[in-house]
Amino acid sequence: MRGTVTGMMPPALFFSLLMWMVIPAAAEPFLDLYTGKSFTQSSDITVKQPTLRNDYTFKDVSFDDKSFETPPWYGLRVGYYFEKYPWLGAAIEFFHFKMIADTAESKCVTGTRSGAGVDTTREWTPLFSSFKSRTA
Repeated sequence: MRGTVTGMMPPALFFSLLMWMVIPAAAEPFLDLYTGKSFTQSSDITVKQPTLRNDYTFKDVSFDDKSFETPPWYGLRVGYYFEKYPWLGAAIEFFHFKMIADTAESKCVTGTRSGAGVDTTREWTPLFSSFKSRTA
């Protein structure tokens, strides 16, 4: 016995053979389905309702993602790599991401509500039960 291992291929030989088996890429469509865990950060939430004379901000609201609870966090991507330029492709992607705020948590609120100045700490559940995110 001279230090030989039976039943196993040496890693260098395995990767050498693997390199010879690689087929050059050509134009090809692709489809990706995915899920995973998202990580959220605390943020300020501003409520602007000009007709109600509301413009106030809840400071440092924390969020939970609940990625694997119904409905789960998921995504879909469909695309195509071009034959003439195999390094170039185009894709379209859709993903469902959710952030859930603890509305029973007391937070600092500043601004105006019904035209009157607000600068207090309170729960925000009585003010509204859901909201949609919109970037400025």
